[in-house]
Parts: sequence; structure tokens; C-alpha cells
Amino acid sequence: MASEHGEYPMNKLLSAIDKLSHLAGISSSLLIFPLIGFVVYEVFCRYFLNRPTEWVFETALFLFGGMAVLGGCYVLKEKHHAGMDLLYGSLSTKARAILDLITSLVFFTFIGVLFYQSTIMAWDSWALNQHSESVWGPPLYPIVMTIPLGALLLLLQGIANFIRNVRTAIGLREKPLGD
Repeated sequence: MASEHGEYPMNKLLSAIDKLSHLAGISSSLLIFPLIGFVVYEVFCRYFLNRPTEWVFETALFLFGGMAVLGGCYVLKEKHHAGMDLLYGSLSTKARAILDLITSLVFFTFIGVLFYQSTIMAWDSWALNQHSESVWGPPLYPIVMTIPLGALLLLLQGIANFIRNVRTAIGLREKPLGD
């Protein structure tokens, strides 16, 4: 049973972060449908009508970028990122949690810098009303703003994973998230 002041509120917070990551992952994965639609449209226009578009490639690029950036927290939550399991898979649950805690220093440094720098970049893009230099010239700030949002979502999921790994390393949980 959870203590009155200890574990239960933390579990609710971790669960809320997981749900947010799940929602972001599912939502961003739905971008694949308009992406496919735009590419099919471009192929039809280019090869059957001999009238290529000027906007589809850039739109597809924006959709793919948004999908990748916003879906990263889901990949982290589900532990579906690429990894080297040769050594890691042979470790005990507690040893894996400790190794994850050690490597989280690199993760938090990278994501912290990414969040900080991309926030500055997104603010500048918005303030300057930045547009693409292509013939079509769509605004860039909406897609640029997905970068700090994606970094924030990754940071939150990284914190949740870190807390779970601390609990596992000190013996409060049997398994870290994803095992």
C-alpha cells in the first residue's frame, strides 16, 4: 500500500507524464496520413499531369519533421529507440537501472541544451515572422516551434524514467519502465 505522503502522488505524476507522451506519440503518428496524401498527390501531378507542385515537398518535410520531433517522447517512454543490447540485455534489472542513471547525465545535458537553444531559435523565428526562401515561401515559425515543444516532452519523459530508475536502483520497484 502506498504511503499517505510518499509514493502515490509520485505515481500519479509519472502516470500523467506517460499519458502525455502517449498522446503526443499517437497524435504525431497521425501526421503520416496527410504526409502520404501529399506525396501521392505530388506523384500524380508530376507524372500523370506533367505539372509538379512547388509546395508539396516542403509540406511533406514539415510534416515529417513534426512527426519525428513530437513523437520522440513516446519512443523514449516505450524504450523503442535504437540501442546496443549485447551487454545491456545481459544485466540484471537493477544494474540496467544504474547504467540508465549514469547515461541519463548525457541525456539531460543534451536535451537541456536542445530545449534552451531551440526556444531561442523559435522565439526569433516567431519575432522575425520567418518564412522559407523557396518560391512558395511558407512561414517557418510553426514548425520551428515544434522543436522546443518536442524537447520539453522528451525532458518530461526523461525525468519520469529517471525517477523510475532511481526507485529500481534503490530497490523500491521490481522493474524499470519498459521491462
